[in-house]
Amino acid sequence: MPESPLPPIDTPDHARRVRRFVYLLLIAIAVGQGLASIMTATVLYSPASWPTNRPPHSPMFSANDRSRWCTVWSLAERGTYQIDEIIEQPGWDTIDKVQFQGHFYSSKPALLPTLVAGLYWVVKRATGLDLLKQTHETVHVLLILLNGLPLWISLGVMAAIVERHARTDYCRVFIVAAAAAGTFLSTFLVTFNNHSVAAASAVWALLPALAIVLSQNARHRNFAFAGFWSAFTACNELPALAFFVGLGAYLWLTNREATLKYYLMAAAVPFAAFLATTWASTGNLLPFYFAFGASPNTPAAMPSYRYLHDGVPSYWMNPSGIDANHESWLSYLFNCTFGHHGVYSLTPVFLLTLAGWYTIRRSQDPAMKRFCQATLALTVVVLGFYLTRTASYNYGGNTSGLRWMFWLTPFWLVAAIPALDAWGDRRGFQWLSAGLLAASVFSAALPHNNPWQAPWLQTLMERWGWVDFRTKIEPFAQPRRCWLGPLPAASDVALQPWVEFGGTQSEGQMHTLRIQSLGRSRPNGEWVRAIHVAQNAGVGASATSPLDFFVAEDAFAAAKFPAVYLRTANPQLSKQRLAAVQLFLQGLPQPAEYRAGSIRYLKTPLRRDAFRCQLATAQVAHRPSDTGPILVCRRTLWLSSEIPFGVLQFEETVLDPRDNSTVFQDRMTAIRSSAVFTPPQTTRQDN
Repeated sequence: MPESPLPPIDTPDHARRVRRFVYLLLIAIAVGQGLASIMTATVLYSPASWPTNRPPHSPMFSANDRSRWCTVWSLAERGTYQIDEIIEQPGWDTIDKVQFQGHFYSSKPALLPTLVAGLYWVVKRATGLDLLKQTHETVHVLLILLNGLPLWISLGVMAAIVERHARTDYCRVFIVAAAAAGTFLSTFLVTFNNHSVAAASAVWALLPALAIVLSQNARHRNFAFAGFWSAFTACNELPALAFFVGLGAYLWLTNREATLKYYLMAAAVPFAAFLATTWASTGNLLPFYFAFGASPNTPAAMPSYRYLHDGVPSYWMNPSGIDANHESWLSYLFNCTFGHHGVYSLTPVFLLTLAGWYTIRRSQDPAMKRFCQATLALTVVVLGFYLTRTASYNYGGNTSGLRWMFWLTPFWLVAAIPALDAWGDRRGFQWLSAGLLAASVFSAALPHNNPWQAPWLQTLMERWGWVDFRTKIEPFAQPRRCWLGPLPAASDVALQPWVEFGGTQSEGQMHTLRIQSLGRSRPNGEWVRAIHVAQNAGVGASATSPLDFFVAEDAFAAAKFPAVYLRTANPQLSKQRLAAVQLFLQGLPQPAEYRAGSIRYLKTPLRRDAFRCQLATAQVAHRPSDTGPILVCRRTLWLSSEIPFGVLQFEETVLDPRDNSTVFQDRMTAIRSSAVFTPPQTTRQDN
């Protein structure tokens, strides 16, 4: 049996009552801040923040939480784990999905979304809130029940743990304060995630486990609670199996009968629920995320992250940014600990845990020594597990902290007890530990309104040029100075290839644009192409006269400016007409080069499957009148070699830089074409 722990240094009743009052205040502050974060997170991310391409106003911040919400809605509203229907809704699609037997499913384990779906079913029938029609209100209520209440209860449990096992007032109050505001658990209150739930259940498992290990309280209920909650933690965080197995092994050596009857029997409940929901969703005992990193040639009968749907490859066929990271394991280890995603660089309060592991070597409390040694071993095992996942060297994606390690937070806080007890009465240590806590609170509070963003330390390092996770985009092989191009092949001239665009201007006016290649001739020894442009501004609008002009094919192919390849003979163009043609070909009021952008997939009326396009953008500053303001004119192209003239869609935007407001916006998409060509084969990775 474990040896008796050292008695507390100060245990008068009045001191205990004061501490309880302080705990209550800290928890009250955490509750108030948490409620404010959940209820107001999306206010600061209102669509007013985006002057163009405004996304749907949603309380779902990332593909990660949307993936889970999709399962919740599908289960509660349609009785299925398939999310095909809900991802068609604006703002609900997610990259965290797999294709399986012709349907889409969330890649997340099914147990937690299933529990939340049941919770949503109850909330909807009790209050009438609808996840699709009243998304904000419903999500807020569910997050309070799912994230808020468990965390706030866990703070009370953490206070009970330090009351029993810490020996000084400074240590007790400091750990509760750190748990309340100094970790990323408070940051992730505003989003549906498994890490907050796992951390809460880990705290609830620690209380009875520590009662057995440190206080020799071998009541059967302690074994049962420890078994249930440690198993539930493992159901939400796969590496937490190490915690469940390690604790079970220790308890087996302590009391085999209680471990078998209570620990393992209680653990069977969450494990059975996990396996049942996994089987119901996948037809297998393994969650879908075990398919991550599988070959793109996976049979259709198997779940796959890599697939083509309507001509669009899944995100995971060509991940970008930090998801395409290929660091060495040593670099990854450093950044997970002391680098841009570092546990100790972002939340330096856990440096006290390192001090606790060091201090415990000389401790006269053998039970606490074993706990700290076990926590250190657990940390090494979990970190080592993620270091072996070389296909996932992305630090958990675009997130404000190393989220895969969050569930270890309560273990690390308790492991800091030896250092805080040993040095907490020293003024210098108090100032140091307070500074570490302040820095940790800063890191946790900064992304409170959206935890799915890069850590502040990574942002600084990118600004300083120390790291760069941007996907590199190759420039065009030659400058692009015209928004159209290339010209249809000479062999197709007899067919007079054409493309017609349709769109709606910002003021609601429908209009079309048709561009056609009429023929080619060879005056003065150079091949010249005749181009016809017809515009229709819609019913009731004044007619726009067509543009007919000639371009020199070689100069056009060499990417010269329009003034170089336009030909004024046969027929003769007036200066005014020539200026109009130049303006049309430039797409902007002044000459500018178009810069290459990322790869996008665009669906149009031309066919069912999406087109693979490359973005290109150019912009200029322009003053329309002598007395007016300077405006920014921008044209964005969706380039595709599969239709005549090589442009599938273009967008013109005029911005007022004084307030970044949109003065004018017009997007036109190819709606008809003389032909759709077979795309060329390419081995280049999508950006």
